[in-house]
Parts: sequence; structure tokens; C-alpha cells
Amino acid sequence: MNRGRNVLGIILGIVIILLLTFGMVSIIRGILPRTSDSNTRVSQSEGTAYPPPGETNTPPAPTLARTDVFPWDLPTRTPYPITPAPTLTLVPGPSPTPLPLIQPARDASGKIYYFTGEDDKSQSTIYAIDVDSGGKMNPSPAVVSIEDSLNDQTIFPSPDGALVAIVGPWGTVSIYNVEKGEFENTTLPPASGEGKFYSWFPDSRRILNGAGSLILKDPFTTNRTYLAMPGYGQVIAAAASPDGRYVVYSFDTDILYPKGLWIVNTNGQDAHLLVEDIEPYNISWSPDLKRIAFFSGNWQVVNADGSDLRELAKGVFLPQCYFLPALWSPDSSTLAVVTSKSGQAFCNGWSENLFKDTNIVLIDVASGEARPLLSDGSLGNIDPVWSPDGSKLAFVTNRNGSPEIWVVNKDGTDLQQLTQNDRFERYPFWRPVNESNFGKKRDD
Repeated sequence: MNRGRNVLGIILGIVIILLLTFGMVSIIRGILPRTSDSNTRVSQSEGTAYPPPGETNTPPAPTLARTDVFPWDLPTRTPYPITPAPTLTLVPGPSPTPLPLIQPARDASGKIYYFTGEDDKSQSTIYAIDVDSGGKMNPSPAVVSIEDSLNDQTIFPSPDGALVAIVGPWGTVSIYNVEKGEFENTTLPPASGEGKFYSWFPDSRRILNGAGSLILKDPFTTNRTYLAMPGYGQVIAAAASPDGRYVVYSFDTDILYPKGLWIVNTNGQDAHLLVEDIEPYNISWSPDLKRIAFFSGNWQVVNADGSDLRELAKGVFLPQCYFLPALWSPDSSTLAVVTSKSGQAFCNGWSENLFKDTNIVLIDVASGEARPLLSDGSLGNIDPVWSPDGSKLAFVTNRNGSPEIWVVNKDGTDLQQLTQNDRFERYPFWRPVNESNFGKKRDD
């Protein structure tokens, strides 16, 4: 009995092994690629090879359904038109009409205006002092107006002294009318907007400013003419010719235009390089139209046609953070400039640092020689301004302990203190009142 069971078990084991073996072979045949021999069968009805020679029984690959479209039709969409950005071009302004050149007045008569800042910086007062034809000054300044604090602002009087551009640290420009004693309504942006103030135009109405570019702008209308648009970098200085026909300017860094002193017509046409390989700052044009002064490593002067470039007064350096140009005397013979041994006196707004090692120097343009305005060796002198006839200069000094307005003859004689108070005075400017001696066309 047991023996019969053993035989039956052996037979069942053999059957299981055969079944497993057959299953494995079937699996392997399904995995391996088929050959023509393995796929060839014999037709039982015709006794011929199937499939026919040259054909294969491999079924064609199925066509896959697209998955990148929706099962419903979408309407054809018209592409949204894209308008390319316009190429910036300088649009010519009107052809400039020459303005009359201002000649020196016969005397020093006029008014000296100046600005004060209170100790608490809450407000500023604008004063005026009368000066008669003999140079005698009224000892009692008159209040023109009281305004919000002008501390840390820079003051740019117009050529005729009727308007003042008050420029904030971020380029905001306000126009103050000294005759009306009030600020004018302008079209200038209220915030930093168009950036840098360069100078007044000689018509005493328009200004040169811009944010990187250079724009001739009427602050009371929307009229403006673009004079220069650098490809990279920005315009760092600019000044108009006294007859209003040209503007000279310079770039700080530009990959499209070489550095140097550039000139352009005031209608925005014919821009070209006047002087190569210099980087001019603090540019100013002489009243007689003949020369242009600027700082580029040293104070330099060049003829208006770009000839005879000369260095002046080596060692008289431009302080950092100082943006006012050299001041030409009315007869175009002398430059009044501010210098500082410490170099950073003007980097902290209206503060006592302004008087740290600062001084006023007069440069004779013909010889290039320089001398201090005051011969006593004193320092702490800033903000010079010429009298209308060029015989005197007013300036600010703290020689007596507080910033006050003083006046002295051009040769350094007859030094007089003009104001005596505890306020912080700055930016005097001398406006002529004898209109018959102001603004006439020169004979030459």
C-alpha cells in the first residue's frame, strides 16, 4: 500500500515538473524576438508556406490617440498684435535766436539776496539788502519772505536774478520769484522725477536738467527739447552759451560716446565732440562767449571753438559733493572758485563742516595764476558772488564764529561784515537794479 502511494507521488511530481517546464518555455518564447522560421506555418488546405514570402505576420503598430488636444473643437484665435518699442530719437526744436550778451554794469548798485536757516531747521527766511551806486549797503536787511526750511537745498539764481531754482538733494526743483516773494507754479515733477539740475538758460526762464539725459525745459509749460540721450551712463555737467545758441556737456561713462566736452545746438542738432579725452565737471561759459571753464583733474579753460586747451592754477582742487561751477567775473577775465583742503566739506549739507579748511580763490584766466580772495590767510570762506560791475564780491564766512555775509573788493581790500545775527546764512546773489546797464548787447 505504501509502495503504491510512493509511485503515485513520483508520477505526480514528474507531471508537475513537465508543466512548469512547458510554462517557462512559453514565457521565454514570448519574450525573445520571433524569426521568419519560427513564424512560418503550413497551410493545411493548400500546403503552402504562410505567410507568403516577403510578408510578415507582425501586426502594424497601433495609431496612438493625440493627447495634446481637447476632444472638442476650439475656435481659431487671432494672435494679439505686439507693437515694437519706438527707437528713441532727438526731435529738433526751433532754430535758436541769438540772445543779447550781458555786459558789466557801470556800478555795484542793486540788491544782495541771501537765505538763512534756523537752528531748529523749521523754516528759512529770504532777505534782501540794498546797495547804492557807490557800493554803500543798507545795514538793515529787509525780509522778502519766510518759507519752509531750505536747509540742505542748493540755490541757483537765474542770470537776471529774478528767479531762483531751489534744488533738493534728490533733484526736486522749485522756482522762487524774488520780485513776488513767492514760489511759482510750474510743470516740474513734484518728486525726484527728472533728476539733475545743471544750470539756467541765459533767457532766465528755461533750465537745463534731466535724469541721465539732457533736456532744455520751460518749467512753466510742457515745452522741452532733448539735447542728449546717452546710451549708458548719464550727463554730469552742462552749460549754455550766453547767446543761447549752444550747450556744452559731458558724460560720466558711456559705451556709445567717447568721453570729452561735447557741444550741441540748442535745437538738439549737430552734436559733436569739442574736446577729446577729458571728463569735465562744473562747466561754465564766459559772459563774452569766448571761453569755457571746467574742472577735469585741474581747473581748465578752452576757447569756444575747442582750441587752446589750458590748465589753470594747478593744485586748486574741486571739493567733493560740490556742484556749483566756477563763477566768471562780468568782464570774463577772472574765475572765482571754492576749494577745500579736507575735500569733504560739502558732503554733509548745511553744517559747520562747510567752513572746514574751505577758501575762495580767484584765478586770472590770461596767466592761469591763482590767489586767495582774502590776503590775511583766513579759511572758512564759501559761496562767492560777483557784484554787477565786477568790482566786489560778497561771500559767506564764519570768521567771527557764525556764518555771516561779508563783502570785499576784488583786490582783497575794504573787507566789511554785512550781516550780524545768529542765523545760518548761505547763497548770496547780487541782482542789479539799474536795467539800463544790464543786458545790453556788446559791441564786439
